[in-house]
Amino acid sequence: MLRVLLITVFLSMAIAIIATWLYHPAVHRKLLVGLVLLVTWPMWVALRGIDRLVFKHRRSRGLPEIVRTGLVVLAGIALAVTIMAISYPLAMLVGITP
Repeated sequence: MLRVLLITVFLSMAIAIIATWLYHPAVHRKLLVGLVLLVTWPMWVALRGIDRLVFKHRRSRGLPEIVRTGLVVLAGIALAVTIMAISYPLAMLVGITP
């Protein structure tokens, strides 16, 4: 549980920093942080499911814990990239890109 929470916090901070860097001239920072917080909860739920799958699957029990944690981190990075890939065209559609 703590592992997934820490991964989610770090990925959310990375998304918030990137969003602030990209969209700050067009959107207020507090609004961007609020939008990132809205994305954080579903990302945490998805990572929690992935964590359970990786750590409870019988084939992955032979792997060291650091490798299984790395798999969860890679899945989290993939989720964060997917979120950013979806949000950029939506921002262009709304017209808030700099």
